[in-house]
Amino acid sequence: PGGDPGSERTRAIDVALIFCLIILFGLRLAGAGVLFWIGLYALVLPGLASTLGIAARKLATDIGGYSESDLRPVLAERGVRLAIVGTAIVWLIFLVRAHPDSLPDGALLTSIVVGILHGALILLLADLIWIAIKSMIARRLELSAPAGDAMSGHSGGQPQDDRLLTILPILRNMLGIIIAAVAVMTALSELGVNIGPLLASAGIFGIAIGFGSQTLVKDIISGVFYMIDDAFRVGEYIQSGSYRGTVESFSIRSVKLRHHRGPIFTVPFGSLGAVENMSRDWSIDKFMVTVAFDTDIAKVK
Repeated sequence: PGGDPGSERTRAIDVALIFCLIILFGLRLAGAGVLFWIGLYALVLPGLASTLGIAARKLATDIGGYSESDLRPVLAERGVRLAIVGTAIVWLIFLVRAHPDSLPDGALLTSIVVGILHGALILLLADLIWIAIKSMIARRLELSAPAGDAMSGHSGGQPQDDRLLTILPILRNMLGIIIAAVAVMTALSELGVNIGPLLASAGIFGIAIGFGSQTLVKDIISGVFYMIDDAFRVGEYIQSGSYRGTVESFSIRSVKLRHHRGPIFTVPFGSLGAVENMSRDWSIDKFMVTVAFDTDIAKVK
């Protein structure tokens, strides 16, 4: 009969852990202090940071009460993880710089390891900033969400809330791209990569892409001007040419319109042109009523 898969998996993990501890003990006896601390942190930090992060999140939730829009639990969890891992990274940087001869190839490997540690610290900080911004935007979107019937397509809230529902998702995507680009470029710089030519090449490549994708650039720029003009918001019914429907969502280059009969149109901003907004402020609908010839006109009115 076969053994319990769970117990076999636990036994394998225990054997691997003992093997790693033996290697670390050997590194310590051999005087490779830097490699010992790197191995120890790699073994202990993931579980320690995860456990303490979950504990900090639970503590912040218990203190402030449960709320999906509360930022404190998320920030507490990520902040504790950043503090633990960041402290370990700073300590490793100090050890590597203080004992450069403990690593093979001396100064070269020392600079590479220090650059990797600096890059990891920058990426962790960028992750914390992104989580904080994303949580704040998600909370603001939740507070600005329509309180009425979600199927009606109309928020029924304040105009500024409707505009926030329109602009904030686009702002969130743009900030995510900016934070990721800055973090990656800074991490590469810490690794010793000369990002000057890289930025110049990216600029030339961007110009080439711009010439090759003029329609895409036109869509993005047109979307920016539609947002500045406040031409339409999420939940409003608009018409442009042969496209009409309720505005459901935006991306950087297009808008999604839900037709009153069901279909959804994904329309690039560059193809919209003049927009007829049928939900802004007030509207008049003229229609004809046909009645029989002998109907009392007073009753019809």
